Amino acid sequence: MAVRTVFSVDTGEWDFDQQCWIPDGRLHYQRPLSGKTLQLSADMGASFANEDYTGYFYDVPREYATPLHPVCSSDSGCAVSGLAWA
Repeated sequence: MAVRTVFSVDTGEWDFDQQCWIPDGRLHYQRPLSGKTLQLSADMGASFANEDYTGYFYDVPREYATPLHPVCSSDSGCAVSGLAWA
């Protein structure tokens, strides 16, 4: 289990703002198939984000809304998930 933090940077004034903390859980499985030369590995994980994080990327305030991009307010939840094997 890892925890990451996200910062945004205003390059005009070089202002760093922390947006949120993100818990990032991963499960790793590894099994030898033929001694140490051939192995099966699998990784599964998910990252969760709060409303500050999702809002920074996905919210559309009323003053920026258009017919193609209507007003939007996002919620917290799963930001990314994945499964990989080799």
